[in-house]
Amino acid sequence: MRNIPYYLAAMALMVSMSLPAKAMSPEELEKGQVKKIGPCMVQGEPLHCIIIELGGHTYSMAGFVKDKDFYARYIGKQMNDKWVIVWSYGGGV
Repeated sequence: MRNIPYYLAAMALMVSMSLPAKAMSPEELEKGQVKKIGPCMVQGEPLHCIIIELGGHTYSMAGFVKDKDFYARYIGKQMNDKWVIVWSYGGGV
């Protein structure tokens, strides 16, 4: 019976890790703080990336500039030193 707290903690950890990352839209990321802007490559496509910090998390908004406007194609979230796409043009991932 002494292992029940450890078992419950392990189950809670597994459940929380299996939940999907909350997708952020470009409109939501406008509230964040811009850290860096530069060129990047996402799925073989050369784009411009904007690194944003919001709510203690780091996001990258990748897109292109047309007629002085920025159009987002992908939003990635940094998770455990890797980037995971959480939003793409046309819907969530």
